[in-house]
Amino acid sequence: MTDEHLSPAKPPAEDTPEPLVAFSAYTPVAPEKPPPPRGLIRLLGLLEIFLVSGLLTDSLAVALITGLTGEDAKAIMKSAESLFLYLMLSTILILLVVVILQHLHRREPELTLRFMPRQRLYSNTLFALLAVPVFIVFMLGAGSFFNVVFPGSVPERNPLLELIRTPDHLLLFMISSIFAGGFREEVQRAFVINRTAVFFWSPYLGLVAWSLFFGLQHYTQGLAAIFITAVLGLGFGLMYIWRKNIYLPFFTHACFNGAVLIFYWVGRPLT
Repeated sequence: MTDEHLSPAKPPAEDTPEPLVAFSAYTPVAPEKPPPPRGLIRLLGLLEIFLVSGLLTDSLAVALITGLTGEDAKAIMKSAESLFLYLMLSTILILLVVVILQHLHRREPELTLRFMPRQRLYSNTLFALLAVPVFIVFMLGAGSFFNVVFPGSVPERNPLLELIRTPDHLLLFMISSIFAGGFREEVQRAFVINRTAVFFWSPYLGLVAWSLFFGLQHYTQGLAAIFITAVLGLGFGLMYIWRKNIYLPFFTHACFNGAVLIFYWVGRPLT
């Protein structure tokens, strides 16, 4: 038999693709979870604002101090050391609550609080230093106005500042004015502004409400103190809204408090 009669060789088999897997016309998909009602979200937002307001944590700080020292609650406001301990403990409790709440919302960028500016740290610091004299002039001018128009609205004595009797007391007040008066209060203000911006339409709602609350906390110092601290709170809050970081209002607030303490120490009666 000749080669012509041989059957031609079959080409090598090519790799054949695997058969397609048939899919069902219906592929089950997990149903999307409906978002919680808007009213419930706002209620939770109000609860968070209440927790950060300090009403509970300040009471807890008083209870801890009186329980550990055996002192009466009124004694806390009668010595620089006790007041310092109370302010620092309440600050720690407030910041702990803020950290927990921020951790719970870690996947919600709109609820993130940013402390440091993303850029222009120098310009933020310079602006804060320039703003401090403006706030001091306002405080002195508003105090003089209330003293003339509403006699008796500016008390002659400040019972808290009168606790500063030694350089050690001044140091304790300076530390608490930075951490409790500056850092804590600006974190609280930023938290409330942030929550009202997300849950209640506008950051200015939280700014105004918290400024009024901030002013009323100084009711023991007279009508002028309520007005002055409320307006100062508006100024600090506008700084946060403007630059979207806590550093600017914190640094301004801390420097302002420090300046007030130094002025009091320099001009205090030496008796």
